[in-house]
Amino acid sequence: MFARPVRIDWNGEIFEGNGREAAAFWTRQFASSRNRSHLYFHRVVGESADRVVLTGELSRSVDLPGGGNRSELATIEQIWTRNSSGEMRLERMTISPWREG
Repeated sequence: MFARPVRIDWNGEIFEGNGREAAAFWTRQFASSRNRSHLYFHRVVGESADRVVLTGELSRSVDLPGGGNRSELATIEQIWTRNSSGEMRLERMTISPWREG
């Protein structure tokens, strides 16, 4: 699903590279919380037949030191473009810092 090359900016930690390495980076970042994480898209804009912008939020549950947990959110933007084979691929993704949600 990742373009070649792809750029991921996870709250200032930048990854640029190929699809397999991008998938590993995304998995490490998304799974960094031991608790459940979710991805929600709020807006999908087809800028052209070859470019789509998706915006939404990541959410995760964070354990609190005294017990219980709280929800955290991060804004996400993805840009998908059509490659020369006609397949839509993720070209760029930006994730903001986590904030209490």
